[in-house]
Amino acid sequence: MHATFIQRKVLPLREKMAFISAGASIAPGVTSMVAAGHTPGHMAFLLESAGRSLLLTGDTANHFVASLQKPDWEVSFDMDKGAAASSRRRIFGMLAAEKIPFIGYHMPHPSAGYVETLDTGFRFVPVSHQFLI
Repeated sequence: MHATFIQRKVLPLREKMAFISAGASIAPGVTSMVAAGHTPGHMAFLLESAGRSLLLTGDTANHFVASLQKPDWEVSFDMDKGAAASSRRRIFGMLAAEKIPFIGYHMPHPSAGYVETLDTGFRFVPVSHQFLI
């Protein structure tokens, strides 16, 4: 199904596309970060504005508990399981160390939060959207 979709919808646009490299400035305040493993070329994006940062992690974590607490566990959806585990350790380690908030797929509402270290992994700490108004 995916191959057919790509051949039909994406390949006709290939002359208008460019690959994004790691550490590239996509737009002012938007920097790419390699998060390979879930899919080849999977990227995260660091948003920076007015001295604040937010990382968009996409599918780096497949579950808000298991993927963070046990970042080395293999998930069937990850195409390169070793690279995915390495990306989870690197990215969530950085988020915990630098106290950068993130938004990721598969996180509970409101999908934004922080990461804390927990044993040999991490823990998702959601933000409370009531206090952001």
